[in-house]
Amino acid sequence: MLQRPRKPATVDARRVHQKWTLRCMLVALVILTCVVNMNWEGPTRLVTKTVDFTAILTEMKERSSLLSSSRKIEPFDDETSLQNALVVAEQRAQLETLCRHADNGHYLQGLKAVFQPEEPSIIPHNVSIQPCRRVFWDLGVNIGDTVYKFVNAGFYHLPCPSSFHLDTGYMVESYTSVVDPPPRSRWSKRFGNFINAAHWEGIHDWADSRMREATHQTRPEDYCYFGVEGNPALTEPLQRLASRTMQTTPRPVRNLAFYTDTVITDRDGPIEMFVEGNAGQGSSILAEKSRRSKHTDKSTVVVRGISLSTLLKETVLMTNDSHLIIKMDVEGAEYAILNNDWQSLCRAVEEHQLHVSLLLELHGRSKIGRNKDLAVFHRNKIIQKLVKCGVHIVMDTMLFPGWGRVYRSV
Repeated sequence: MLQRPRKPATVDARRVHQKWTLRCMLVALVILTCVVNMNWEGPTRLVTKTVDFTAILTEMKERSSLLSSSRKIEPFDDETSLQNALVVAEQRAQLETLCRHADNGHYLQGLKAVFQPEEPSIIPHNVSIQPCRRVFWDLGVNIGDTVYKFVNAGFYHLPCPSSFHLDTGYMVESYTSVVDPPPRSRWSKRFGNFINAAHWEGIHDWADSRMREATHQTRPEDYCYFGVEGNPALTEPLQRLASRTMQTTPRPVRNLAFYTDTVITDRDGPIEMFVEGNAGQGSSILAEKSRRSKHTDKSTVVVRGISLSTLLKETVLMTNDSHLIIKMDVEGAEYAILNNDWQSLCRAVEEHQLHVSLLLELHGRSKIGRNKDLAVFHRNKIIQKLVKCGVHIVMDTMLFPGWGRVYRSV
């Protein structure tokens, strides 16, 4: 009796493999479709709990008004600072309740009740600079928009943090009068893990976590904010912003002061600065960067140069629980600054147990050309030295043009 010839086993195995491959591809496609269609806008609000919104808003406004009667323009002493911080914490808790249970109208009213700026417009005044235990350095202030974003970091954990960007009444008005901030890229909106030191894109969670982890649950209201900006065209707007902030109740930071007509450099003393346009976007002390700029309206001014070591002495009170957050966006000068003064940060960490968190924007050759300081920076492995001595660093670099900022933690 004749038997039908059997098919080779290899053919059966190939068909089984193809069948399972197709099934896996279909499953992967379904999962990808679900992920793409997810709601990336954050958690939805809870609406099941009954809340007396009017009572909450009234209490928030009364709390700010009560603190306003005892307000000080100069930096707070410890007792007043603690009182101010407690008020901000209470306002934050009330705002979280509104965020979870209220509609947009009540929530926006709550935002305006958190910080109450003085009205009408305030005459600028000079704020004295006194050292603090917890300090934020804004090296490369430009228009001062980082002030409100630093304050915003204290509210990042709320279920609806994006609404906080709409208005607190005082910061947004101050910086939008100079120039509007750039829109966030679609990649950072979707994934939220890109970092931009210039505009604080995507790092509110980083700043919030560093404040809480480094110094036991501290918030922006516990920090003194010191900014350094060399462009003379921005001096008056920054002074106005400082005055408005210092006369806001409750005060969103312990102290705020700007070093105007001043740039951070590798040594103290006068230095020439190249200014581009009226808004001062991208102004630098590097001649090569100025030559590569597309701006046609350029000028030079002589400003004060201040080193990291001097700024440490003037602004940071060294104790074992002190914390320094640094945002460095100095248009290519970061290489010379860190090459010559990285030891100052390491000494503060090793000798005084200072906690240092550095957000560093690095500018490549496309911006500053073949810069010798850049070569020395990489050859001497400055980043590795800072990390080894205990500095916490997040670097902002451009990995692929057009893809946004890339998060790197070392």
